[in-house]
Amino acid sequence: MAAVKYQQKIHNAFADVLIAERKRELEEALADKPELLKALKDNPFNSAEIDAVLDNNAALCEYFAVKSEEGEGLEFSSERTKSVKQTVKANIAYYNNLCAFIEQEDVEEYKAIYAAIKKQLDKYFEIAAEDILEDVYGDAYAELKARITAEEEEAQAKRVAKRNENKAKGNAE
Repeated sequence: MAAVKYQQKIHNAFADVLIAERKRELEEALADKPELLKALKDNPFNSAEIDAVLDNNAALCEYFAVKSEEGEGLEFSSERTKSVKQTVKANIAYYNNLCAFIEQEDVEEYKAIYAAIKKQLDKYFEIAAEDILEDVYGDAYAELKARITAEEEEAQAKRVAKRNENKAKGNAE
Protein backbone atom coordinates (compact mmCIF):
# COMPACT_ATOMS: atom_id res chain seq x y z
CA MET A 1 0.00 0.00 0.00
CA ALA A 2 1.31 3.42 -0.92
CA ALA A 3 1.28 6.48 1.26
CA VAL A 4 -2.02 8.31 1.37
CA LYS A 5 -2.45 11.84 0.06
CA TYR A 6 -4.46 14.14 2.28
CA GLN A 7 -4.00 11.74 5.22
CA GLN A 8 -4.29 14.32 8.00
CA LYS A 9 -7.42 15.83 6.45
CA ILE A 10 -8.93 12.35 6.16
CA HIS A 11 -8.07 11.50 9.77
CA ASN A 12 -9.55 14.77 11.02
CA ALA A 13 -12.76 14.16 9.06
CA PHE A 14 -12.99 10.61 10.36
CA ALA A 15 -12.55 11.81 13.95
CA ASP A 16 -15.44 14.19 13.28
CA VAL A 17 -17.52 11.20 12.13
CA LEU A 18 -16.66 9.29 15.31
CA ILE A 19 -17.53 12.31 17.44
CA ALA A 20 -20.80 12.88 15.56
CA GLU A 21 -21.90 9.27 16.09
CA ARG A 22 -21.24 9.47 19.82
CA LYS A 23 -22.79 12.91 20.10
CA ARG A 24 -25.93 11.70 18.30
CA GLU A 25 -26.22 8.81 20.77
CA LEU A 26 -25.77 11.22 23.66
CA GLU A 27 -28.35 13.64 22.25
CA GLU A 28 -30.86 10.80 21.92
CA ALA A 29 -30.20 9.74 25.50
CA LEU A 30 -30.66 13.32 26.71
CA ALA A 31 -33.65 14.18 24.52
CA ASP A 32 -35.85 14.76 27.55
CA LYS A 33 -33.23 17.03 29.21
CA PRO A 34 -32.80 20.06 26.88
CA GLU A 35 -30.82 22.01 29.48
CA LEU A 36 -28.10 19.33 29.39
CA LEU A 37 -28.10 19.24 25.58
CA LYS A 38 -27.41 22.98 25.45
CA ALA A 39 -24.37 22.47 27.68
CA LEU A 40 -22.70 20.03 25.27
CA LYS A 41 -19.43 21.11 23.71
CA ASP A 42 -18.50 20.22 20.13
CA ASN A 43 -16.49 17.27 21.45
CA PRO A 44 -17.79 16.39 24.90
CA PHE A 45 -15.88 13.10 24.95
CA ASN A 46 -12.59 12.24 26.51
CA SER A 47 -11.85 9.48 24.03
CA ALA A 48 -8.46 7.83 23.59
CA GLU A 49 -9.75 6.44 20.30
CA ILE A 50 -10.55 9.87 18.84
CA ASP A 51 -7.36 11.36 20.28
CA ALA A 52 -5.36 8.60 18.54
CA VAL A 53 -7.04 9.27 15.18
CA LEU A 54 -6.20 12.97 15.55
CA ASP A 55 -2.61 12.36 16.70
CA ASN A 56 0.40 11.42 14.58
CA ASN A 57 0.57 8.08 12.78
CA ALA A 58 2.90 6.46 15.29
CA ALA A 59 0.52 7.30 18.15
CA LEU A 60 -2.45 6.05 16.11
CA CYS A 61 -0.70 2.73 15.44
CA GLU A 62 0.36 2.40 19.05
CA TYR A 63 -3.17 2.99 20.33
CA PHE A 64 -4.99 0.62 17.98
CA ALA A 65 -2.36 -2.13 17.74
CA VAL A 66 -0.95 -2.10 21.28
CA LYS A 67 -3.23 -0.32 23.76
CA SER A 68 -6.76 -1.09 22.57
CA GLU A 69 -8.58 -4.37 22.34
CA GLU A 70 -8.66 -4.02 18.55
CA GLY A 71 -4.94 -4.87 18.57
CA GLU A 72 -5.68 -8.49 19.35
CA GLY A 73 -7.79 -8.81 16.21
CA LEU A 74 -5.25 -7.30 13.81
CA GLU A 75 -3.39 -9.83 11.70
CA PHE A 76 -0.83 -9.78 8.92
CA SER A 77 -1.95 -11.02 5.52
CA SER A 78 0.83 -13.63 5.55
CA GLU A 79 2.51 -15.82 8.18
CA ARG A 80 4.97 -13.91 10.41
CA THR A 81 7.02 -14.78 13.46
CA LYS A 82 5.63 -11.81 15.40
CA SER A 83 2.05 -10.58 15.75
CA VAL A 84 0.92 -7.15 14.58
CA LYS A 85 0.84 -6.07 18.21
CA GLN A 86 4.43 -7.24 18.84
CA THR A 87 5.69 -5.68 15.61
CA VAL A 88 4.08 -2.30 16.21
CA LYS A 89 5.20 -2.31 19.84
CA ALA A 90 8.82 -2.96 18.80
CA ASN A 91 8.66 -0.31 16.07
CA ILE A 92 7.19 2.24 18.51
CA ALA A 93 10.02 1.60 20.97
CA TYR A 94 12.59 1.98 18.18
CA TYR A 95 10.86 5.14 16.91
CA ASN A 96 10.80 6.72 20.37
CA ASN A 97 14.49 5.87 20.84
CA LEU A 98 15.33 7.44 17.47
CA CYS A 99 13.50 10.62 18.42
CA ALA A 100 15.52 10.77 21.65
CA PHE A 101 18.78 10.05 19.79
CA ILE A 102 18.10 12.87 17.33
CA GLU A 103 17.36 15.29 20.13
CA GLN A 104 20.41 14.30 22.21
CA GLU A 105 23.00 13.68 19.51
CA ASP A 106 25.76 16.27 19.09
CA VAL A 107 27.54 14.73 16.12
CA GLU A 108 25.79 15.91 12.95
CA GLU A 109 26.70 12.79 10.95
CA TYR A 110 24.95 10.54 13.47
CA LYS A 111 22.05 12.93 13.77
CA ALA A 112 21.58 12.79 9.97
CA ILE A 113 21.61 8.98 10.01
CA TYR A 114 19.04 8.87 12.80
CA ALA A 115 16.87 11.39 10.95
CA ALA A 116 17.01 9.29 7.77
CA ILE A 117 15.97 6.17 9.68
CA LYS A 118 13.17 8.12 11.41
CA LYS A 119 11.93 9.34 8.02
CA GLN A 120 11.59 5.71 6.87
CA LEU A 121 9.76 4.78 10.08
CA ASP A 122 7.43 7.75 9.52
CA LYS A 123 6.58 6.23 6.12
CA TYR A 124 6.01 2.84 7.79
CA PHE A 125 3.62 4.35 10.34
CA GLU A 126 1.84 6.34 7.62
CA ILE A 127 1.08 3.15 5.72
CA ALA A 128 0.36 1.10 8.86
CA ALA A 129 -2.08 3.73 10.14
CA GLU A 130 -4.15 3.40 6.98
CA ASP A 131 -4.10 -0.40 7.16
CA ILE A 132 -5.17 -0.30 10.80
CA LEU A 133 -8.01 2.19 10.27
CA GLU A 134 -9.30 0.18 7.32
CA ASP A 135 -9.11 -3.05 9.37
CA VAL A 136 -10.80 -1.56 12.43
CA TYR A 137 -13.48 0.58 10.74
CA GLY A 138 -13.85 -1.15 7.37
CA ASP A 139 -16.09 0.50 4.81
CA ALA A 140 -16.92 3.48 7.02
CA TYR A 141 -13.30 4.62 6.87
CA ALA A 142 -12.55 3.42 3.33
CA GLU A 143 -15.56 5.25 1.88
CA LEU A 144 -14.75 8.50 3.69
CA LYS A 145 -11.12 8.25 2.53
CA ALA A 146 -12.20 7.65 -1.08
CA ARG A 147 -14.67 10.56 -0.98
CA ILE A 148 -12.20 13.06 0.49
CA THR A 149 -9.45 11.95 -1.87
CA ALA A 150 -11.76 12.38 -4.88
CA GLU A 151 -12.86 15.82 -3.66
CA GLU A 152 -9.27 16.95 -3.10
CA GLU A 153 -8.12 15.60 -6.48
CA GLU A 154 -10.99 17.42 -8.20
CA ALA A 155 -10.17 20.66 -6.37
CA GLN A 156 -6.49 20.26 -7.32
CA ALA A 157 -7.40 19.67 -10.97
CA LYS A 158 -9.52 22.85 -10.94
CA ARG A 159 -6.64 24.84 -9.42
CA VAL A 160 -4.23 23.55 -12.07
CA ALA A 161 -6.69 24.30 -14.88
CA LYS A 162 -7.23 27.82 -13.54
CA ARG A 163 -3.48 28.38 -13.22
CA ASN A 164 -2.93 27.13 -16.78
CA GLU A 165 -5.77 29.34 -18.02
CA ASN A 166 -4.20 32.36 -16.32
CA LYS A 167 -0.80 31.51 -17.82
CA ALA A 168 -2.35 31.21 -21.27
CA LYS A 169 -4.05 34.58 -20.88
CA GLY A 170 -0.76 36.12 -19.75
CA ASN A 171 1.09 34.71 -22.76
CA ALA A 172 -1.65 35.83 -25.17
CA GLU A 173 -1.36 39.46 -24.09
